[in-house]
Amino acid sequence: MPRRHDRNRKARLLGLSYPYRFATGFDSPHRGQTTMDKKIKKKIQALHQRIQKLRQQLAGARKQADDPGEVEALQKQIAEAEAQVAKLKQT
Repeated sequence: MPRRHDRNRKARLLGLSYPYRFATGFDSPHRGQTTMDKKIKKKIQALHQRIQKLRQQLAGARKQADDPGEVEALQKQIAEAEAQVAKLKQT
């Protein structure tokens, strides 16, 4: 990987201003990362939060045991969310 000043020199030779280089990712520390990767990471993060919330609800439902169908429904929702996370991680 070229040193930072080498990348800046290359960008200057191409006639790119510093704000443009940084905004387009040319000189960004996260150069290889595309917006799709960021969107996928955000979705995975949201799914992890949802799974955590569902697990807390599941623990409460097991303690109360008012509705036996509720436990099964929560387990199913957790399994679906985990499957979505696995699918997103494969892409």
